[in-house]
Amino acid sequence: MENYSSVLLLASAFMTTGLVIWLIVWRANRVFDMGIKLAGIWTNESKSLRVILHQIDSAFQAEIIWVENQLDSVRLLGFKLIKDMIPVRYGFQVTGIYNDPFTGFDYPMQLLWSGKGKLKLALLHKVNGRFQVLREEIWYLTTTQEAAI
Repeated sequence: MENYSSVLLLASAFMTTGLVIWLIVWRANRVFDMGIKLAGIWTNESKSLRVILHQIDSAFQAEIIWVENQLDSVRLLGFKLIKDMIPVRYGFQVTGIYNDPFTGFDYPMQLLWSGKGKLKLALLHKVNGRFQVLREEIWYLTTTQEAAI
């Protein structure tokens, strides 16, 4: 009877190890998938701004590449809007720092994947040790044809 218990113990140890390795690989693939989905040209809800999200080293950043208002375009083109974005939480959420182009303040932010070609941007503010949402906005992935206009 002792032989069976040691075999069962050994089998459960191998199964647990295999499950842990599978979860680590799955998590790494989810973060990689999120990176592929993030890269591209995104438009805000009001369609007044386009940014390019791209990866530098292991973090993402967003720079303004198009502004609807010509007076703002000289000042804002090339402005680094988001920096230090890191995918977290199984690849469906990204955290980083949002640099407001009008006030110059930095805000912690989250990007949540909201379906195909849609991101929800949430600017956060810390109050009494907890983060509260200051502003939310939906960003849409811009097609190649729309970006050319």
